[in-house]
Amino acid sequence: MGTGIARTGAILTRVDPASFKDWRTRVGLTQQGLADAWRMNVRTIKGWEAGRSAIPFHVLYAMAAYEAKLKPPKGVTVIAVETGYETGPRE
Repeated sequence: MGTGIARTGAILTRVDPASFKDWRTRVGLTQQGLADAWRMNVRTIKGWEAGRSAIPFHVLYAMAAYEAKLKPPKGVTVIAVETGYETGPRE
């Protein structure tokens, strides 16, 4: 059985919906919990998992950062996963 992560040579190219959902449940998050953690709309998570929309490549980095429990330093601007736009720090 594959990992659900497509590879071209040594380059990761995408995450399939089933593998994304498996990862989310493995790290103990609901769809809403992940949406809150990543500052995005839960409809996006649902769309990714249902295969209605492609999971952006940069989500692989967000998955790895979440699993490693990485957090931005206080006062540092972060990039919202859904949009790629900068958002200010949470209070």
